[in-house]
Amino acid sequence: MSTEADQARRPWYRRVNWEASFWVVFLLFLTYF
Repeated sequence: MSTEADQARRPWYRRVNWEASFWVVFLLFLTYF
């Protein structure tokens, strides 16, 4: 059902979003402590 372009673009966007969220939380944690 999903197209090749969609499948190839999905993991990239997902990975970037997850990494960005993780870094933001990590930086906030370091700033607080």
